[in-house]
Amino acid sequence: MTREQRTLAISLLTVFLLALSNYLNQGVFIFTFPINEYLFLVVSLYFSWFHWKQEKWIYSLLVLLGICQLFSETYNLELIASSETLVWYEQTAIRDWLKIVSQLIILVISARILKSEYKQHFWITISVLIGITILGLVLSNAWILQASLFLIVFLTGLRREKRATHLDAVYYALLLLLILNYTKLLYISF
Repeated sequence: MTREQRTLAISLLTVFLLALSNYLNQGVFIFTFPINEYLFLVVSLYFSWFHWKQEKWIYSLLVLLGICQLFSETYNLELIASSETLVWYEQTAIRDWLKIVSQLIILVISARILKSEYKQHFWITISVLIGITILGLVLSNAWILQASLFLIVFLTGLRREKRATHLDAVYYALLLLLILNYTKLLYISF
């Protein structure tokens, strides 16, 4: 098991054990959502620390994605901001722009991974992913955005040849983001 796989397993185990402890205490299986964005940021920083020398720009984008994910949710800001600041934050479009920037960063990172994997069908694949992402942003539908993230993770998981270790780290970070976002969406939907 590589360092990236261990990190992903420990992160998911942490989320699951917190949900299990909530189940034992309250009788309800609750995932603690505020920890998801912090966990993704910590994993992004951890992967960036070990693979910084290979491709600095992709790991800078990964850390920026973690920061955008963290500040795009209001409940994360409740720890550090006053109530007046939160009211101002909710009334402005900053949160929406952070979500759009997050989706664009995901597309850029996935384009880098997919370019090394699918040389022949790269433009078709990336244009389909861009189309699904734009559709999700226009309709403001989180399920469509998660479907595009699922396709990115699925397509990069179908690798034909051994990928470089630093791209494996980015793949595992996107997989962690996908799983954390799906737990949040499933809980909110039901």
